[in-house]
Amino acid sequence: MPLGYGAGVGPRHNPVGPPFSTDAVETLTLSVTARCDRRALQRIVPDGVTVTGDQVSAEAARLRNIPWLAGRGYNIVSVVIPARVSGEHETVDGGYVSVLWESRPEPILTGREDLGFAKIYAEIADLDEAQSGRAGTAAGWDGFPFFSISAWDLVETAVGGAGPAPAAKPPRLHWRYFPATGSWGRDEVSYPVVTPAGDPDRRLLAAWSGSGEFGFREASFEQLPTMFHIVDALAALPLDGFAGASMTLTRGGKDLSDQRRVR
Repeated sequence: MPLGYGAGVGPRHNPVGPPFSTDAVETLTLSVTARCDRRALQRIVPDGVTVTGDQVSAEAARLRNIPWLAGRGYNIVSVVIPARVSGEHETVDGGYVSVLWESRPEPILTGREDLGFAKIYAEIADLDEAQSGRAGTAAGWDGFPFFSISAWDLVETAVGGAGPAPAAKPPRLHWRYFPATGSWGRDEVSYPVVTPAGDPDRRLLAAWSGSGEFGFREASFEQLPTMFHIVDALAALPLDGFAGASMTLTRGGKDLSDQRRVR
């Protein structure tokens, strides 16, 4: 939307030229994992998602050279929980993306409508490569900071412009949901979707490992009127220590056209 003007440009659709190449996209990602009570995590996932581990990860990413944005970039913060979802014919284990903030509206729109990602907006500072063994970033909304992530004692574990592809992450799980217009409180679309593991075009440029932590700051309705309920639920999680931090710099990757409904 809006209709009537022809097809719009998106990461998986270029109506004005050849398909977009992701070869030049650079992604810097910082991930920190914390131990957490599984029952508390189960309370913040939808029915149909079963938490399978006692940990939760926060990830921050800096994307640059995005071709469908004419070379621009944006930043991401996400919360990932080990989980399982089932369709009629299959069960899939992976990392359930509970919520994902992005710093531009365009990837939010395409990611929600095309893919079923739980995306919302935030102001997210740039994540930079490790300086003196440290890295980190923060997110906020309308000047209210609600999230921070940091790492220290980072040691470079891989380097090289033509390094091998990073180890494949487990599938990423999502819940695609759209409410029914006119039937308020009911759903029009509600089912699990999966981003399959594997990204053969993604090349590792550098990697670091070390210690880290993350945290969410409790907010009021006045401070975060449309997301205080999300941030407060995450701030209330009973974290029981952090299990380390990792950071990677990669180039290339897939355009997520392999995203599919769990069968």
